[in-house]
Parts: sequence; structure tokens; C-alpha cells
Amino acid sequence: MTVEIKYRELESNSPNRFENKFWPIRTVESKTKTLLNTEIDGDLGLDIHKITEAKLYPIAEFNFNDTKISISREFYGRSDYPTVLGYVEKNGKTFLCTFYKSSSSAMWRYLPGYEYTQSNDIHFSKGHSSTLSLERSVSGSFEHTLNIPTEMQKALSEFLEGNPEFKKGNSIYEDADKIIEQNKDMYFLGTTRNVDKFHPTNRYFEEMPSKERTIFGKLLKGKNIHTLEKKGSRVALPKPELVTLSDSQSPNFSQEITSWKVPESEFIYFEGESNMPKKEPLIYRVYFSQDRRLIFTFCTTEITKKSFCADIQTNSKEITSFGCRKNWIDPGCLTTPPYEYPSQAFILGSNFTDTYSTKLVGNYSDISESYVAKLQLIKQYTANIE
Repeated sequence: MTVEIKYRELESNSPNRFENKFWPIRTVESKTKTLLNTEIDGDLGLDIHKITEAKLYPIAEFNFNDTKISISREFYGRSDYPTVLGYVEKNGKTFLCTFYKSSSSAMWRYLPGYEYTQSNDIHFSKGHSSTLSLERSVSGSFEHTLNIPTEMQKALSEFLEGNPEFKKGNSIYEDADKIIEQNKDMYFLGTTRNVDKFHPTNRYFEEMPSKERTIFGKLLKGKNIHTLEKKGSRVALPKPELVTLSDSQSPNFSQEITSWKVPESEFIYFEGESNMPKKEPLIYRVYFSQDRRLIFTFCTTEITKKSFCADIQTNSKEITSFGCRKNWIDPGCLTTPPYEYPSQAFILGSNFTDTYSTKLVGNYSDISESYVAKLQLIKQYTANIE
């Protein structure tokens, strides 16, 4: 049975809203006003003086309904993630956030917190999954509560490509980048806190619903999208051939809402006999669901033609104080990336050792052909763009 998705408010279905842009903040007064009104809820000592010293003050702004989101220039965050500081102005208050671009999903995300591992390394919080059981964490469902709105994904990518002076590594900011390099954890993690798994207290855990009450429909026919299969103590995602979408919530591939391209992504390929990796251009394409209640974002690497569904968002307008949609849906295995951490790829293949072999690409396992390409959703998408 397919359950109708219901929202308190439904965003305008006009594709025009996907053409909203980040606009440069021209005056020092405007930058200073935003900065001085910003609340920083971190535990590593980041403050306005240190932000100014590293030249991470707001330089462009984006309007999403009743929320204004400003961004800093891009810089290298921890593990060299592309990163910007976000200034989210909502209900008369401005909150500082960290937005970073995920290497595997190719989406910009909000950083809700961090944790120390047993080996004293730092693990980025992926949201509510940090406090839940392995079964829910494996599906990666709560990572998608961290993705910034689709409209902003495009606007941020196009702003950085169109204004290279604000992209990471620009020599204009060489001295400021040296300051960041000396205390990279503070500038990357300093907008949030060390998350106690059993007593989360920051804004993400206060504002973002964690249970199925925000999942207003079922994507799969007959079962929830995040249904997992077990074999002993191991967990695996459903067989890709069996994962099908309900008719009303499948993408409307006859109408591409918008698209954009990133000339150099985190995906790599090797040309000819060369052992030197090259970064691939990545093409993003966006579609509404048939009932216009969901927004699908698909990605295709331009050279090797690897395709995957990067994100599925609700077509809703309510935004949190950290810049993400409050209403969300669990995409389960539909958004499995082509490159996954070996530990997670092992879990993916644990029930299907003979079928889902993987190969290493850098620090990741390539499961693009062995798993992702076999999903019905991806088969439909690739058939549409060929």
C-alpha cells in the first residue's frame, strides 16, 4: 500500500525557484552586521575575531523562503573536505554552521557534531544515526537529514564555479589559509560540539525529527525503503533487483527540472596507460516525483558514465536553523553511492559474497557496477539520459 505524503506546507512547484542564486555581499557594513549578530554554539574556541582573522566572514547570501543563508569563502576543512561556513538567519537570529561536501555522495552537508573514537581519532556525526542501532546506521538514512536543500546545492556549486576567487586554495587567501591550517579542527568543527551519544544537546538533535513520523509515505511497494536483510550478526541492504518505487513517488523523467555541472569532482579516473588519477566532471540532474512531493537528484560522471541517485528530498518549505529541510524521507539503498567505505561495502556484500564483488579505488570500494547500476531506479535514469 502506498501512503500519501502530507505536509503542513508545500513548496511552489515552479521550476523557477531552482534558479535562485547566491548574490555577493558588496558592503563591509553588511558583512560586519551579519558577523556581529552571529551565535556560535561550539566548544573549540571559535569566535568572531578568529573568523575574521581567517577571512571566513560572509561573502554571499541566498534566500530560501523566510530564511537567509550567507556563506564564507571555501576552504579546506578536516581531511581536506571542501568547506564553507554558513550563516543561517532565521526568526531574527543568525546561527553559524559548517557545510562540507561529502566525497562519496557529492552533496553539500551540514556538520551537526563530532565524536572521538576509541583510538582518539575524530568521527563526523551523521546525525541521529550516531545514537541508534547498527541496523539503522547501515542504511545511511539519517545522513540525508544533513543535506542542504537541493535549490541551495545548485546555487552554491554555481557560485563557487562562477567566482573562482572564493574557491579553496586560491593564492589570494594564502596567509589566511595558513592560519586555518594551524588549527584546522577549530575552523571545521568549531561551529558545533562533541556529541555525547546518549545525551545529544545541540540544535540538530533539538530541531530535526528522528523517527518515522516525518516519513509520510513508502517508496517501496510492500515494505519500507530501509528494510534490511540479515545473516547472523551481519546486515545487508536489499537485493537491488527487488527494489521498486511506487508509481506516484517515482521520478518524472519526462521533465528535467534543472541541472548543473562541476568541472572537477572528487571522483577520479585513469586515462590510457597513465597511473596518474584525474578528477572527473560530474553532472547533476533534478526531477520531481510524479506526485511532485519529492525531489530527486541524480549524478553522472562525465567520462566513465557512472550514475547514482545522490539525494531524495521532500518538496517542503520548512527550514531548520542549520539550513536543512525539516521534513525528510528515508531513501534507504536508493542513494547508495558508487564508491563506499570498505567497511560499509563489506556489509553491503555480506549476504551476497559471490554476486557483489568490490574493487578498491583509493580509500573506497567501487560498487558502481556490482550494486548501484542494478537498482531499478538507476536503470530507469540511465535509459532516460542515453
